[in-house]
Amino acid sequence: MRTIASPRLIFNSIMALILLFASNMLVRNLAYDIRVDATEQKLYSLSDATTTLLHNLKEPITIRVFFSERAAKDLPIFQAYVVRVRNLLAQSVERTRGMLKVEFLNPEPFTESEDLAMTHGLEGIPMDTAGTKFYFGMSVENSTDQRGVMPFLDPAREQFLEYDVMRLITEMAKPRRKKIAIISGLPMRGGLSGERGITVTQQAFTPPWAIYEQVDETFDVQVIDKNATSFDADVDAVWVVHPVGFTKELTYALEQYLLAGGKALIMLDSKAKIPTLEQKHSSLEPLLSHWGIRFSEGFVAADSHAAIQVEAMDASSKLLTYPNVTWLDLKGSDFSDDSVITASLEHVRMIESGFFTRDDNASVVLEPLIHTSVNAMQASVADAEKESETLSIYRSYKSQNKPLVLAAQLNGIVDSAFARESLSEDQQKKHLARSEHPIHLIVVGDVDMLQNDYWAKTQEFSGKNLIMPTADNGAFILNSLEYLTGEGALINLRTRHSKNRTFAVLDTMKREAEQRYRAKEHELKEQLIDMETRIHELQGIEKQQNDSKTLFTEEQQKEISRFREIFLATRTQLRAVQHQLEQEIEALGTRLAWINILSVPCLLFIASFIVPARLRKIRNRKGVAR
Repeated sequence: MRTIASPRLIFNSIMALILLFASNMLVRNLAYDIRVDATEQKLYSLSDATTTLLHNLKEPITIRVFFSERAAKDLPIFQAYVVRVRNLLAQSVERTRGMLKVEFLNPEPFTESEDLAMTHGLEGIPMDTAGTKFYFGMSVENSTDQRGVMPFLDPAREQFLEYDVMRLITEMAKPRRKKIAIISGLPMRGGLSGERGITVTQQAFTPPWAIYEQVDETFDVQVIDKNATSFDADVDAVWVVHPVGFTKELTYALEQYLLAGGKALIMLDSKAKIPTLEQKHSSLEPLLSHWGIRFSEGFVAADSHAAIQVEAMDASSKLLTYPNVTWLDLKGSDFSDDSVITASLEHVRMIESGFFTRDDNASVVLEPLIHTSVNAMQASVADAEKESETLSIYRSYKSQNKPLVLAAQLNGIVDSAFARESLSEDQQKKHLARSEHPIHLIVVGDVDMLQNDYWAKTQEFSGKNLIMPTADNGAFILNSLEYLTGEGALINLRTRHSKNRTFAVLDTMKREAEQRYRAKEHELKEQLIDMETRIHELQGIEKQQNDSKTLFTEEQQKEISRFREIFLATRTQLRAVQHQLEQEIEALGTRLAWINILSVPCLLFIASFIVPARLRKIRNRKGVAR
């Protein structure tokens, strides 16, 4: 017998729909400006640091956002990103009490808006042969017409959007050039160079290093002598490079500067590869160890995954090309995704770099910026500095299965490493025994990375040196200094992930799959290294035999052929193992994706049977009760 819905049920359903639409209209009109950020990390809410900066803004600031609306119709990723930009700027305007003005302009082809975008230095992306360009950039101006520009707002940097915008606003609010104090044990500034004992006229003039030129162009540079006992009050950050020969007074001055809220970029080295240096190892003692941070002494980082190919002579005076595992070309996963300093870097070269470790009871937090892969190992300085030994390190390489930290950011409340009674009377009057706020400094384990040979080519043009980077070493240093010279609140503005959310279950499954295959992969790679060495030896014998016009015996020829066949077969097996690992990880990801896609519809389908049955059961009970 068919059940016919009662008029009362139909009436209730119609009234429910009317109430639903009415409530939506009411909320839309009365609560339009109410925002609820339900994301776990509050991605769409301004941070406390940003709110503080905007609240203290005293300089009128005008922001112009140029967005080509018509060209973006076929670019959904930019349509979504411009909404994110609008939301951030709308919230920012509300916090500044009229000090911030925002304009959105649509630079259509051949319009005044496009002319303005071009004069402001924005980069348009060509869309067709007719000359149509897509603009999506931002300019920030203060009341004196000084301007800062983001030529292109890249959605790939969405997690740093708040930082990038606030950096431009604070720069325009206080447009003076940032001041960097440099204390260097390296000849970065150039000058006269030559052997001791020769006259000045015989010495050659060495031009400044490319990195020094870039820093000098970007900042107001003050060079500090090693006999200094204090820093100027207007210094925004200190750049310490290879601190050798530091007096106690200079070390104390640096510590007190940091405890008072100063920032520093400190670059050390386990064994600098600069011939003119008398002291190759540098450290920052007693400061680092007092804070619980250890810098490697006697060892450098090695990583077969990041090794740079070099040439060297073997024991038989034969030229070989092989990976120098202590010369590293670091890329992608070797950089921190969470820091604006390293997020945009592509590759950085570090040469026989030292590394940092943190004690369990350290007073500072160590946040890695650059690190090796988990395939790293420690190599002795004595072996790394000898060209003949680097091949031995490669052949006897054995991973320690943990990454080594090559550059890091240190933050935390720290105590002074100097006892008050050990200080002079004048020092005791101003002595800070403890930092009031967390200190901020960046430590790097290599100074060789600053040399032109490892990251840049220079060419003179019209009396000026043109710098052509071959790696991002210079960008890393400039990013670090720009970050450190920012406002205190801006430094505290932590990046918040808005993409690349990981799946814990999938990560666990990946690790289990890798554990099953990595051991076999490592074993095959070891076999390849051994066989490659043996083949080189046999080829050397073959060359000697040919030079002396002596032919191989049949047994020797068979041995060479057999080694080559085994070598090729092992390489094939290694590729199969790597391919199988990739396939299994991809299959795991696919299975998990289907589980996520189908789970909700399945649950709703099951609920569509259970809920009505449950409601009927409740109604039947009520009918019986009546």
